[in-house]
Amino acid sequence: MYDYLIVGTGIFGATFAYEAQKRGKSCLVIDRRDHIGGNIYCENIEGINVHKYGAHIFHTSNKDIWDYVNQFTEFNRFTNMPVANYQGQIFNLPFNMNTFNKLWGVVTPQQAKDKIAGQRKAAGILEPKNLEEQAISLVGTDIYKKLIKGYTEKQWGRKCSELPAFIIQRLPVRYTYDNNYFNDTYQGIPIEGYNAIIEKMLKGLEVRLNTDFFSDRKRLSSLARKIVFTGMIDEFYEFRFGHLEYRSLKFEHEILDIENYQGNAVVNYTDSKTPFTRIIEHKHFEFGNQEKTVITREFPSEWETGNEPYYPINNQKNNDLFDKYGFLASKEKNVIFGGRLADYKYYDMHHVIAYALETVQKEFNKSSWRGSVQKSGSVKKTRLERVREYYAQNYVGSEHDIALYQRHISLKRHLLDILNTVQRICEKNNVSFYPLYGTMLGAVRHKGFIPWDVDVDIAMMRNDYDRFMAIIKESLEAPYTFVDLSKFEKGYLGNHNRIVNSKSTVMSLNHDWGKGLDEGAHIDIIPLDATYLSENLNVKKTKKIRHIQHLIRCRIYTYEEVKNHYSLSEYKNYRYESEGQDIGMLHHQLSEIAKQGDKGSVLVGNFVTNKMQDVFDSFRKSDLKNSIEMPFENMKLQVPADYDQILRAKYGSRYMEYPPICKRVASNQYFYDMSKPYAFYQKKFFDLFKNLNGARIVLFGSGHMALDYLIENGSRYRPVCIVDNDKRKWGLKLYELEYLDEQRANTQKRCIQDRCSKTLSLKIESPEYLKQNAADEIRVIITSSFFREIGKQLEEISIDYYIYVDDKENLAES
Repeated sequence: MYDYLIVGTGIFGATFAYEAQKRGKSCLVIDRRDHIGGNIYCENIEGINVHKYGAHIFHTSNKDIWDYVNQFTEFNRFTNMPVANYQGQIFNLPFNMNTFNKLWGVVTPQQAKDKIAGQRKAAGILEPKNLEEQAISLVGTDIYKKLIKGYTEKQWGRKCSELPAFIIQRLPVRYTYDNNYFNDTYQGIPIEGYNAIIEKMLKGLEVRLNTDFFSDRKRLSSLARKIVFTGMIDEFYEFRFGHLEYRSLKFEHEILDIENYQGNAVVNYTDSKTPFTRIIEHKHFEFGNQEKTVITREFPSEWETGNEPYYPINNQKNNDLFDKYGFLASKEKNVIFGGRLADYKYYDMHHVIAYALETVQKEFNKSSWRGSVQKSGSVKKTRLERVREYYAQNYVGSEHDIALYQRHISLKRHLLDILNTVQRICEKNNVSFYPLYGTMLGAVRHKGFIPWDVDVDIAMMRNDYDRFMAIIKESLEAPYTFVDLSKFEKGYLGNHNRIVNSKSTVMSLNHDWGKGLDEGAHIDIIPLDATYLSENLNVKKTKKIRHIQHLIRCRIYTYEEVKNHYSLSEYKNYRYESEGQDIGMLHHQLSEIAKQGDKGSVLVGNFVTNKMQDVFDSFRKSDLKNSIEMPFENMKLQVPADYDQILRAKYGSRYMEYPPICKRVASNQYFYDMSKPYAFYQKKFFDLFKNLNGARIVLFGSGHMALDYLIENGSRYRPVCIVDNDKRKWGLKLYELEYLDEQRANTQKRCIQDRCSKTLSLKIESPEYLKQNAADEIRVIITSSFFREIGKQLEEISIDYYIYVDDKENLAES
């Protein structure tokens, strides 16, 4: 038996196989194609190494990766300097001073900047909503129309206005006369060709070509203890949830009886009428002087089964689908996934090698490779790693968990959008902010969100905070809104503010449940205020703030909601003192007290968030003075350079260690839905009996939640019948259902019989009952944990509905 069955002879599979063999492991390497090397395979035609699957130019700034590949072959000094052909006009790529001079006749960098800035301003795009707007906001209209629009629409088969903006978040724009496309330190083409690298990696290993893993999966899988799979992850799981989408390429190779066809290795055709996107003349990669030349035209196409998938379409639909497969992959113990197809992401060659080496290190817990890919900055987490990290919570692996995970990542995407918006506004207005608490810890420890938490907190010094508050309302566009928590009419203990996505719902299940606070996906923005030099004055400041917060808390919450924090007498005293006082004025007092302090103090503090402790979080100004850029998911944040001191003070010296699995839970519980606004659920959850006006109540769902409804509300708001989707229940009476006798505890059965005996004879109807009575005044209340699905069912037949919640804690996982 082999130690590893490696499916695929591309870069990832070959690198893993090479490293495994060095460690004495036996490997069987298979590939469905008739050659090794995957997409970097070259075919020698007329003495020219022809890149059969598109141009591959190796480039990296990671010296360790460069040294690693150079052990297999020497690289030449090829520098990628593509040009663009727009209706016969030639422009240099990437966009640089040569491009700008040809377009506008400008000579100096400032002239070019002014030209682009003028076109940006004329376009008037503040928040790019698609690729077209993103491109124009970055480089102006001329470059977009001539060098981006046609090429991009051919490449993706969609209009730029229909493509997401993130595809070109950062276009390479250089204000120098430098035509080098890549900024990387090392660049070249292997002198012996890419085949030589793969051949040397696989030397001594058993390789079987023309071998399709899926044609003989059971037998092949039985040949090894572990599988290294580099193919399509959805195919590995037999397309259980559907096909991931790709763009494909078709290549038209042609041998020409001339020495030089186009004078450059790569020429992009950026007009919309030319059917291909580029022509590659392969001999220029190796400075060839052969008498003939070979060119390849590339034609993008929609991917279909049987074609080679090249470019993943990473829109939300496909990312959500990938997450389902990623969930399954995260549970595999004897399968290692790697490469662009398994991770559903387009990677450059050096990234794939880096990921393969990282995978080797994790698999064998040690490495003979002397470099550290992580320290070099070449490696970010793969998509699969993020899924695995999330499931370190030890979920059991049900379909329910997949849906829960997808809702988590959907929320995180929305939070990142808000954070990106805030960052752009701050950069434009020279306002500084810092990630705080779990957001700072996430940036440092996870390079993004803490996997089991869904919260974003940022902080600003009070002067930055005040400037930000002065501009934020006018700077935001729908769906983002500014919420001043101190102006919340029913009261809120925090005296900070937040930016909310008004088209989403994120409802806290703590004391604020049902209070009417608009809780969409949001980030909190916290001011940091000066402290006093005198500790005695700091104590007095803290006591004043806490006293006012006690007044607000006991004014807006019932004793049952806060009895864990107050005795009954304390609650009554605060309640009595707060009567007649305006909550807005109390918040104003909080803000004014928070701002008080000494300019010469070395500390600043968070005096405004809702806490029960008597000690406020404080930070040394010196720890916040300088910052460094750190990755946070798909963006970068400025984190205090002395983050170690801050995190040690907050979380202890071992903050980089993961907590035990039992503690990997969110600090707060939430119900969230990224597709509907808070007002929708405010009505559905809390207006069950509002404006009934004699309407007849119908319950949808005959399970335990219906019984709970009957116990709590059956005598006052008695339903006329119950509707259920289960055909087996139609025509039965509620008391005839088996679970009343078999699953309910005796005490609860007695409770049901005592308090709602009249309702146990309710008849269970099919959903057709609702269609037949839709014209009548009925109030449909869903009494089922499947309220999302039932809600959609009712919306399809245009029937309004409400949702009964028997245990709000269950909503966190619904």
